[in-house]
Amino acid sequence: MTTTERLQRLLTVEAAATPGPWENEFGELSVEGERLIVGGWGGPPEFGTEENHRLVVEARNNIRPLTQALLDVLELHQPEAPYGEADPERHCKGCGTHVSFTRWPCPTVKAITKHLGDNND
Repeated sequence: MTTTERLQRLLTVEAAATPGPWENEFGELSVEGERLIVGGWGGPPEFGTEENHRLVVEARNNIRPLTQALLDVLELHQPEAPYGEADPERHCKGCGTHVSFTRWPCPTVKAITKHLGDNND
């Protein structure tokens, strides 16, 4: 799975979840006026800690903007053959200029895909 596919899948999962923003009150999660009691969920005893509730809330509220930011950066940093398709060297169209090209994959794409998988698109 490419980085782009993984990020798009994450956005699909996020879009299907209960809409936010979520808030944390220890012992339960508030979801736009509704209460979602996490005490009934399975898991180890430490699952119900206030720190874990904060983590769930922060993840839920930040997953879309962070994922979309990475997709936007990957959209800017795409490979191209600046001297035509016969050119064996691909460069990053987001980093390169006609004076100085950055070879593909560029450092930006390498930094993102290092943690999320190859981006073969």
